[in-house]
Amino acid sequence: MNYIDIGLSHINEAKEIHKNKLLPILKDRRDACVNNLVRVFLTDNIIEKILTNKPQKINQIHLLFIRQVLSSSVSEFIEYRKIKRKRNRSILEQALVTRYNTIYAILKIIFDYEAFSKKSNNDYSAYDLAEKLDIPTCPYCNRIYTKTVIKPSKITRPAFDHWYSKSEFPLLGLSFYNLIPSCTVCNSSVKGTDLFNLKTHFHPYNKSNKLEQQINFKFSYYHKFYSTFRFKIVTNNDLSKNSTEA
Repeated sequence: MNYIDIGLSHINEAKEIHKNKLLPILKDRRDACVNNLVRVFLTDNIIEKILTNKPQKINQIHLLFIRQVLSSSVSEFIEYRKIKRKRNRSILEQALVTRYNTIYAILKIIFDYEAFSKKSNNDYSAYDLAEKLDIPTCPYCNRIYTKTVIKPSKITRPAFDHWYSKSEFPLLGLSFYNLIPSCTVCNSSVKGTDLFNLKTHFHPYNKSNKLEQQINFKFSYYHKFYSTFRFKIVTNNDLSKNSTEA
């Protein structure tokens, strides 16, 4: 695991470009929204904060959204995450899922990551963000290259992992600090379905010297046959342990 230094000038420049390019687009989508509660919540200031605030702050905005717009609570949000995976739901459970999904469908239109992820000739996209960030290796595994190459004949870029899942945190689908340039393997499998907490799990943009103090690692692996590979990481640090097991 490797932190991204948010003090680097090109990282801050990438954030400013991200804000300046997306802010007018999101305002237009907000203005076209037919849901009054969503439209009123998404003030210009809130949209800018969603785009640029650090991980803890954008999560606070998400919590404020579920309270004000969904009239929900943190415990109910956690319950929603659980029951939406159930096949057989009670009437009350289905009502909760429907209430969330209806609002989330609106947010996915406004904070449309799928459109952002595609390369076009003129529009700002994930390719431009990845090129400006210039992260050479995946922050999660620190071993697979994540360089960006943009040419007429070939386009490649790292995947962007949503630390706060875009399916359950669609409000944060385009947040700068929620878009982690990563390799395809880590983006697909590094995280499970647990609700992550910044105090207990690694976030590449959330470096804390306190969390890194007195960390010891022991690494061992087993590779007797080509088809059999096992490894074990032992650490005295809960953040590292939780993130490795995720």
